[in-house]
Amino acid sequence: MRILLTGFEPFEGSSTNPSQEVVRRLAECPPQGIELHTAILPVDHQLAPQVLLQAIDDSRPEGVVCLGEASRRAMLSLERVAVNLIDDRIPDNAGEAWQDRPVVVGGPAAGPGC
Repeated sequence: MRILLTGFEPFEGSSTNPSQEVVRRLAECPPQGIELHTAILPVDHQLAPQVLLQAIDDSRPEGVVCLGEASRRAMLSLERVAVNLIDDRIPDNAGEAWQDRPVVVGGPAAGPGC
């Protein structure tokens, strides 16, 4: 099975991002039976979607797993509901902090996650 696994670059003054480290380590030793493709996304509202779409075009995966960091969470968690909202607590690496913007203009407010 061909999988694309993504993480994010460091942000908010950090020197590392746990999602980037997970991607790096799994790339070194992918699970058996998995053709693993990886991408590290920029923490940038304009660039990240472009980099993700290019990685999908390049790898033609059967599945995509996107990892991220939620500094306020104490443990690993899966997103259960997809919310069509960008509402930043802090600026991205380009200095942009978006408030009350839809991810997909005209899309539903929320939908099923995992």
